Amino acid sequence: PPMPSSETSSSQTPLLPDSAAPAHPPLAPATPIQGHPARIVPASPAVGPMAASRFVYPLCLLGVLVAGVVFYTVHYDWTVPQTLYFFTVVLTTIGYGDEVPLDDLGRFVTMMYVLFLVFVLSQVLGQIIEGVFEKQQNAVIKMMEEPPENHVARGGMTKKEKSDIVVAVGSCVVLAAVGAAWMMLHEGTSLVLAMYFVVVTMATVGFGDVVVKSPISRGFVTLWAPFATVALANMVGTIAQVNASKQSRMALTEVLNKGLTNKNSFSKIDQDGDNKVSKLEYLMYALVRTEQVEQAALDAILKRFDEMDMDGSGFVDDLEAKKSERKLQ
Repeated sequence: PPMPSSETSSSQTPLLPDSAAPAHPPLAPATPIQGHPARIVPASPAVGPMAASRFVYPLCLLGVLVAGVVFYTVHYDWTVPQTLYFFTVVLTTIGYGDEVPLDDLGRFVTMMYVLFLVFVLSQVLGQIIEGVFEKQQNAVIKMMEEPPENHVARGGMTKKEKSDIVVAVGSCVVLAAVGAAWMMLHEGTSLVLAMYFVVVTMATVGFGDVVVKSPISRGFVTLWAPFATVALANMVGTIAQVNASKQSRMALTEVLNKGLTNKNSFSKIDQDGDNKVSKLEYLMYALVRTEQVEQAALDAILKRFDEMDMDGSGFVDDLEAKKSERKLQ
């Protein structure tokens, strides 16, 4: 971020008195935002392997699907819809067991296909979890930038969170109803058996005791099952994310509305035991308390800085930085 003007810099409160040698380096000042004296703005993440994988993994999956269609249609003389149905059952990890490879070559190809899917799905799941954490961190940062008078107790859900839950639950219910209605109309099952099939499919349990038999129903499951399984997973993930956000907001509210007069709280924040709480100590306490970062990570970062700060001044000059870099090589 751009450095503030000299007038702004001189008006900011120092982290520690000039006479006190800081145990750890003070935070560099940043541009004031919305009445706050300073804000630490993280650098924009570089486009790396995770960003590139958002395009690579889907393309790899598409290539494997095309190769699989060619193999199974040629090797087993399956139809394309039959092969796609088999892929859907494997991709969603349902595994009804009504379509299976029949020889060693087919089993070997299917084994490689399943292992590839596990790898791809784990990467996609990692990206989803990363996105959830980013949303939670952005929500906390946004709340910290609000005026102090707006920092009230927040145990409930925001309008957006309520909307997200309604959409997630509604989508799951609609897809379940569609699946049950199809089973009753086209497969002639009872309501209980239809709902049993829907739940077992959406939860990817796939006992295999109830399966579709007609080609048109298999085509329906090929299209419906991926959306149904994702809808249930999305509903569970949305509820978990909302609960995590609520807990984070409650922790942040406690930090922002809590004073430092309590002796136990003061002593916990005052890590160097000098009977003074610096801005750095308070920031570390707030980050750990709101679960934005683990204490072990902060300790490791500050330890690394102390190693670079060879003269113990609380700052790292250009010479110390170069010496430290040479030690790492």
